[in-house]
Amino acid sequence: MESKRRLAVVVDEPASSQVDGPRQDYLAFAERLGAEVRRPSPQPARVQRQWRRLQRWLRLDMSLAWAVTHSSPAYAGFLATSEKTGLPLALLRPSAPLVVVGHKLNSRSKQLLWRLGVQRQIAHLITVSATQADYAVRHLRLPAERVSFLFNPVDEEFFAPLPDQTEEGFVLAVGREQRDYPTLLRAVAGTPLKVVIVASSLWSYSRMDIPDTAQVTVRSRLSYPELRRLYAAARLVVLPLFDVDYAAGVNGLQEAMAMARPLVVSRTRGLTGYVAEGETGVTTPPGNPEALRGAMLRLWDQPAERARLGANARRAVEDRFRFDGYIDRIVQIVQSQNRPARV
Repeated sequence: MESKRRLAVVVDEPASSQVDGPRQDYLAFAERLGAEVRRPSPQPARVQRQWRRLQRWLRLDMSLAWAVTHSSPAYAGFLATSEKTGLPLALLRPSAPLVVVGHKLNSRSKQLLWRLGVQRQIAHLITVSATQADYAVRHLRLPAERVSFLFNPVDEEFFAPLPDQTEEGFVLAVGREQRDYPTLLRAVAGTPLKVVIVASSLWSYSRMDIPDTAQVTVRSRLSYPELRRLYAAARLVVLPLFDVDYAAGVNGLQEAMAMARPLVVSRTRGLTGYVAEGETGVTTPPGNPEALRGAMLRLWDQPAERARLGANARRAVEDRFRFDGYIDRIVQIVQSQNRPARV
């Protein structure tokens, strides 16, 4: 990529107001690449009216893509950290190489764009799920050398075991995206298990209606330090998921692993390769409350086994899921793109 012009790291989230939290990948990309971060900003009313309906249906940020591609001077290349920004950029046929991190490529709303051939404008596509990488090659007909599967990262420095970490008597479940909380509630019914559910997410559009009960406490809008304290105090972390083919739940999974917490997670297609059964966590069939109940109860009174699973999980994070390793690999990919590729 040309050195005279800057790169753009294009993100779909507003700046975080939290100071004490995990490192953000887009800031690390920008620092390493000497790039400018471009994010959503208020648009004139006329532009909002033009794009609002299309953006709502596609869940894509067309306004940001238009602003980025019409910047002056033009950017030397683009790194889009999600499809929400990457696909609109591809649709507008950028003149510089475009690298996109994709998460859910096969959603219904994206099919029109694929039929239009926008994937041909993507110089390199990165996914954090092996099933999504396979979809890109088999169904989008992208050459395998232009598709990379990378494990999602976690900030293992922020999410690390706390010096005063002491277990308390509750099961922790975190997140909203594709969470099967009805199965979890059926699994704990009739048991002495207490559950804390942190039902919030920056990425999910889903709504949840989980009432507080004597057995279940629902929390939301926690600060990162508060969330970290909950991880540290939980006796078990449970991720009940629907069987989707993208990496829903991966952030909660890796945060728990980085905190050396024993983990019970649904065995979904999208998380293939993230958990070593019986070594870094315990997996159960999606939608099976009996299996989930059995796994939780077996671990509940086995502190040595919980400690073993947690220690193994932490080592796996340090070996395979490090934040800096992910940044290094994507920086290499971006720097390797000298011109737009075509199918």
